Amino acid sequence: MNLTNLTKIALKALNNNKLRCFLTMLGIIIGVAAVIILVAQMVNREHPDYHMIIASTKNLPVPANDAFAAELEQYGRDLNGDGKVLVSIEFLYVGSDGGQLSAVNQQKFTATMFAGDTLFFGFSPDYYRDYLLKNLEDSDTAFFDQLGVEGEGVSEDGRTWSWKGASFLQDESMKGAPEELIFGVRSASGSAGGKQSQQTHDECLELLRAYITKTPLEQPAA
Repeated sequence: MNLTNLTKIALKALNNNKLRCFLTMLGIIIGVAAVIILVAQMVNREHPDYHMIIASTKNLPVPANDAFAAELEQYGRDLNGDGKVLVSIEFLYVGSDGGQLSAVNQQKFTATMFAGDTLFFGFSPDYYRDYLLKNLEDSDTAFFDQLGVEGEGVSEDGRTWSWKGASFLQDESMKGAPEELIFGVRSASGSAGGKQSQQTHDECLELLRAYITKTPLEQPAA
């Protein structure tokens, strides 16, 4: 059977099964479009201006996560020159009832903490107290650097800021969010990132200071 006959048979089959052909083509188009959208979203997430990890024993719903990121973006700087400010927040649930998920997230947080590629962190108060500070009892170095600003929610030692009582928590988008999370920027000293870690540290500290003082950062000159 030659190519001409095969082509004729194929065209005849398509003509006799128009609905099936249409549905197959529609499925392929939708599938390709979904992949393109997913890849575009992944690219955007991989190139944020700021990246933060929140480790908490209380769940942070996705809408609340996104709403807080948008809140921070109002005060940030377009660092990568793409014309917009993007804050990426990665939430890690580490509650005792989380089973294997909590164990995996715990390991991921520990690895990230020592790698130094992420320096902007948020914690539930109990996790910060019972895990992080407890493990740093014998260390002479504080985990978080001084914020260098004063404002509502800043701790007595000046190293962390708490969102407890913040007005944006009353927004519908923040429904289900923990009543309190504390945030800070860890020292770049001793991290594996070198100069890049120091730059990331300075940028994240600048953002948190701007948010606490409600002073949006000036955008770089075009």
